[in-house]
Amino acid sequence: MAHNIEELDNVMLGSNTPAWHDLGTVVAGQPNSAEALKLAGLDWNTTLEPLTLPDGQGGMIEIPNAFATIRDDLPRTDTRRVLGTVTSRYEPISNVEAFSIVDEFAGEGGARYETAGSLRNGRIAWMMAAMPNTTTVVDDTLKQYLLLSTSHDGTRSVQINFTPVRVVCWNTLSLAVNTAQRSAFIRHTKNKSDQIVEAKRILGLAGEYFENHGQTMTRLAKSSIDDRFAAAFVMTMFPDPEPGQRWSLADKKRSRVLQLYKGEQAGADQQATKGTAYGLYNALAEYADHEKTVMAMGGRTRSDARMDSVMFGSSATLKQQAAGLLTRVLELEKEPDQEPAARSDVEALLSQFQLEDDGRKASIDALLDSIDFDSN
Repeated sequence: MAHNIEELDNVMLGSNTPAWHDLGTVVAGQPNSAEALKLAGLDWNTTLEPLTLPDGQGGMIEIPNAFATIRDDLPRTDTRRVLGTVTSRYEPISNVEAFSIVDEFAGEGGARYETAGSLRNGRIAWMMAAMPNTTTVVDDTLKQYLLLSTSHDGTRSVQINFTPVRVVCWNTLSLAVNTAQRSAFIRHTKNKSDQIVEAKRILGLAGEYFENHGQTMTRLAKSSIDDRFAAAFVMTMFPDPEPGQRWSLADKKRSRVLQLYKGEQAGADQQATKGTAYGLYNALAEYADHEKTVMAMGGRTRSDARMDSVMFGSSATLKQQAAGLLTRVLELEKEPDQEPAARSDVEALLSQFQLEDDGRKASIDALLDSIDFDSN
């Protein structure tokens, strides 16, 4: 490939989709799991080998309860075959086995693998299966995906997330909703078979999750906000540092999200986004997914770091925090026939929102001040 994420990483994209961040090989249609594994360079297995140390007499001694996870497709002389170190409790789950968890569901539900790849020279493998349905949010469209990821270095479980993606800009808009689980986890341990059964049960809830996610997004799209609310929101998400703390880029981040919200984001002319909480959330999501600074360390490329952040890291967390804050402030989980919220009700909800520092207290007060509770 012309643009490998790292030397041993590939990205496969289907549906004739342009390569994500200019990475990957564009293929026709949506391949099945066997084709996806091959196209993404994931058709290899992992094994465990005991870790050893020289005994000082020309021999080797094994380190108790310590093993290396090894790729089986590289020669023994290639140090990149070593993916991580684990204990005896760790049970390898191959890419083939991980993908097969979704295979059964995909066969019944009509999902097809659309994107797959690896990060950090194979330490993390992932795939996205496209569901047959889409979600309509006023005049915007979200595609429905299952995102499956696993690690081979002992750092994370197999995880399956229900992941809505905005078609116009490829923003990932996954968030927690009260009425359905959005994730399934399978730990690399001896009882993984029981966990796989539970994961398949949770996969059966995909329709419920996407329906409730769509309802929440639609409420955001029908919630008009003013510039005062938008300014208070970005101040809450990107607060100024406390007195005596080092200078930050908070003001630059706030300004950029507001620029996107006021007309520079993809789909800015849509009814769903103009002057709405949905437009504000998508402005932050576009910043998080496509513009937020990421650090490329340890030999990783910037594209590798961005993809990791969008799917699993700080960008994903930022979007979750933003969605949690908006839904709590606007009381979107209330039924239409319930009484309007009082300020004290919203303050109580916000007390459950885990903020990064106490410096956001004044910003939350400003956010509350921007809401007319008498006409909510």
